[in-house]
Amino acid sequence: MTDLATLFPAGSGLDPRRSEALMAAQALGLPSAQDEAWRWSGLAGRLAVLVSSESSSVAKGQGEVLAGRQEDAGIVLHGRNIEKHSLVEGLKLNQQEVCAPFMQLVAQARHGEKNPFPLVAAGLAENSFLLEVASGQKIRQPQKITLTNASTPTHAACLVRLDEGAELDLIWRIAPAQTPTAQAALINYGLAIEAGAGSRLRLLLAEEEVPDGFVSGGLALSLGEAAQIEILRCGNGQRFSRLELDANLCGQDSYLRFRGAESLSDAKDSQQSGRHSETVLRVLHKAVRSRSSLLCKTAVGSHGDHIFQGRAEIAEGAKEVEAAMTSKALLLSDTAKSRNKPELEICHDDVACSHGVAVSDLQPDMLFYLRSRGLDEVSARRAVVSGFLREAVQDDAVLDEDLFVQQAQAALEASLLQFVSSGELT
Repeated sequence: MTDLATLFPAGSGLDPRRSEALMAAQALGLPSAQDEAWRWSGLAGRLAVLVSSESSSVAKGQGEVLAGRQEDAGIVLHGRNIEKHSLVEGLKLNQQEVCAPFMQLVAQARHGEKNPFPLVAAGLAENSFLLEVASGQKIRQPQKITLTNASTPTHAACLVRLDEGAELDLIWRIAPAQTPTAQAALINYGLAIEAGAGSRLRLLLAEEEVPDGFVSGGLALSLGEAAQIEILRCGNGQRFSRLELDANLCGQDSYLRFRGAESLSDAKDSQQSGRHSETVLRVLHKAVRSRSSLLCKTAVGSHGDHIFQGRAEIAEGAKEVEAAMTSKALLLSDTAKSRNKPELEICHDDVACSHGVAVSDLQPDMLFYLRSRGLDEVSARRAVVSGFLREAVQDDAVLDEDLFVQQAQAALEASLLQFVSSGELT
């Protein structure tokens, strides 16, 4: 086990509350070889190296300043910097220490599982902040938050709080830095969301490709009565990426919807072949008539490695619960891999729960059908992959006037374009 205490000697500049977060992460323990090896892969060792480099640079000051950002960039996190270009009207931002409430919400959502990485982000993030939407406030214009790589690791901790009846569209974007001095570094974030009674959040996780990027994200959700959270993830696949979500549906009639469309392409001229992606979703149903719907679709290119873990737990007394979980993977070569582990733990009879996994390759009959109608081999392969990933957003296809949906469709198009430019579909 990596000892975080050795990475942050006395006098390193961390305040007590941030140190408390690191101590909490240390108590959980970073994954060791005794954990499921396929689950954690090389994440623990890689994180230790990058965290160590972060501690040695505490006294070096701020990272590079972003250049050329547009007016609609919103909030930009870059190394040890936070830039506020624009803020959507009606959204309150408080750049305060949110470590304590963040830790509390993470602990409530985690329900006994190990997930130290959001706590590490809370401990190391100098640019932690609170976003709050007042009761009854409905914000239609999406708020953008962008995280980029820098010469030092980018750590971010954000707490989003929606009061009763509030609504918010939020775009959480991973993007490459525009500064030429930026190096491949860790982007590690913790995003905690507290949705009050009758509130609604639509969250787009748009993950653009960061050269040799290493992205670790932890989401902790708490849903009150009749609260709704809808999450759409569109990812190009970093060199190594991990998304871990813990949701606590503690209010009756609450609803969580997660859709993921990810492409693990692999450029032919890359010196480091293969991309690795891990998605871990854990949902705890504690309330009557709470609902969850989880769907992950992943197209895996050559030497790509895809891991999905899903777990839905129905607590005692949580009757009339509906929970559905599906993972689908499309393998584009003989060296592509997909490993899936869905789980259900049901402690009540009056529920409707399901889970499913489907892994397949490009079937010859699919390609033959399309080629018999005039498409060449390359166009047929692209059409199959495009149709496969687009299922994640097809429910919103009719809402073209919705700015949030437009951004989601643009993120999906970028994911498909990455596959085309990588040469995987030729």
